[in-house]
Amino acid sequence: MRPLIATLATWQRVLAETLAQAEAASRASGHLANPFRSAGNPLDPRTSDDTALFKGRASLFRQLEGILSDAGRRPPPLLVGGRRNGKTSILRFLPTRLSSRIAPAFVSLQKPADGLIGLLGRLADAITAELQRTPGLGVPPLLDRKQLQQDAFAAFGVWMDALERWLDQRVLLLAIDEYEALEEGMGRGCYDERILALLRSLIQDRRQIAVLLSGVHELDELAPIWASRLINTVPLRVGFLVEDDARALLREPAPAFPPATLAAVSDTLLARTHCQPYLLQVYAYSLVEHLNETGRRSATEADVAAVEELVLTRATSYFSDQWRTESGGPLGEQLLAALAQRGPMDAEALRALVSDEANFTRTLKRMTRRTIVIRDATSRRYTISIPLLATYIRRESAL
Repeated sequence: MRPLIATLATWQRVLAETLAQAEAASRASGHLANPFRSAGNPLDPRTSDDTALFKGRASLFRQLEGILSDAGRRPPPLLVGGRRNGKTSILRFLPTRLSSRIAPAFVSLQKPADGLIGLLGRLADAITAELQRTPGLGVPPLLDRKQLQQDAFAAFGVWMDALERWLDQRVLLLAIDEYEALEEGMGRGCYDERILALLRSLIQDRRQIAVLLSGVHELDELAPIWASRLINTVPLRVGFLVEDDARALLREPAPAFPPATLAAVSDTLLARTHCQPYLLQVYAYSLVEHLNETGRRSATEADVAAVEELVLTRATSYFSDQWRTESGGPLGEQLLAALAQRGPMDAEALRALVSDEANFTRTLKRMTRRTIVIRDATSRRYTISIPLLATYIRRESAL
């Protein structure tokens, strides 16, 4: 065994030296390693590069810690925010940001489950896998799959009983991402409203188990039964990055990244993206790529203008989703097109442009909730929150 350990240590040293030499050669040649991401995939704390890219959200983690520490009450938090605002990354970073008493289990419902048994089995798989990865916990009890086939809810309840005894003083946090998929599954007949009763039971009857939901929609945007069954939910909004955290992302996305690279254009990037984290990364990625192509190491305002068309192209799916889907449909599209073309407008001026007055207030409220539009407190005028989105809409409307 000792020769094997020595060999592994040698290879690790050789690899570290090789990487250091490659980085030194890159710096000597003027080439910038690009730490930013343009694809918009969630960050993972098990990857050191992703850990460096994850910035901010300290206030949100403090709120979660406070809610989950109240054993006598512990209402379920609901993380609500627009797409690509970083909700999934936040859930994945929970194990590194919450106290060791809390054992988060991340469950994504992005892919539909095959019926009730499939859904409960997926929850069990995710919980078991996360608990097995948590240091110091050991091997948790397993769900009886045969019993699950015979009586799914009863089998899951028995397993929850065993899990609570095994957890001792720790709290299992069941963090369900894309929770709206449960309503979609009920609509397709994959499972019925008993799944909401199960969630309510986990929330109200389990002292060692907590539930966190995450999605784009608030409960009052779903079927009325959601607000009725989960009446004590605490919404926590996941918005854009605060300015200091956005600047930190541009200044230090990786330990070896030269802080001066984007310093001269940081104000412009923050203004054009309104500190939206995905767009900041796309813009920064495109700028570093452009600098390498032109053999330079610091960006100028001319570089920002030079890559903007590329940024609009790379983020097309995001812009299209905000304009055509998250806005609420044709009425939202119409309102956003007017704001993009005419600039800030008050509610009455916007109302005068549309014929669907019955849905006007609901649509404007929806877009405000999602920070697609913002209202100035003084002028009471609405404007598109992200200037890049307004540019995209003007460009597409002109085609």
